[in-house]
Parts: sequence; C-alpha cells; structure tokens
Amino acid sequence: MLYAVLSGALTSALGYVLWYRVLQHMRAMTASTVQLSAPVIAVIAGILLLGEAVTRDLLLASVLILGGILLVLRYSRK
Repeated sequence: MLYAVLSGALTSALGYVLWYRVLQHMRAMTASTVQLSAPVIAVIAGILLLGEAVTRDLLLASVLILGGILLVLRYSRK
C-alpha cells in the first residue's frame, strides 16, 4: 500500500514539475487551451496501459476535442 501511495505521489509530482517548466515558455491562452487535451491523454493511457477498447465514439470524441483545440490555437488573437 505504501508503495502505491509513494508511486502515485512521485508521478504526480513529476507531472506538475514538467508542466510548470513547460508553462514558462507558453502564452497563457495556449497553456489553458492545451490543458483541455487531458481527456484524450487519459484515453491514450487507458488504451496503452490497461488495454481499453478503442470504440468509434471514443475516436470521434477525441477527434472533436483535438479539432477544437486546434481551431482555438490557430485562430485565436495573437
């Protein structure tokens, strides 16, 4: 149990450290928009690590999310 808690704490800390390092080099608009890709990243992790099934709805939702992010980043005021 202790190993699981420490493992989770370590990976969470690593994720936050990496995010804040990258954040220093991004505009606020870009950073906040890119964060919206978290569900797609979670889905990819579920497929790769847990063997989750890839469904049509899952693919469609991922394409819509990433397409929306692309539209915002491409056409936002600079």
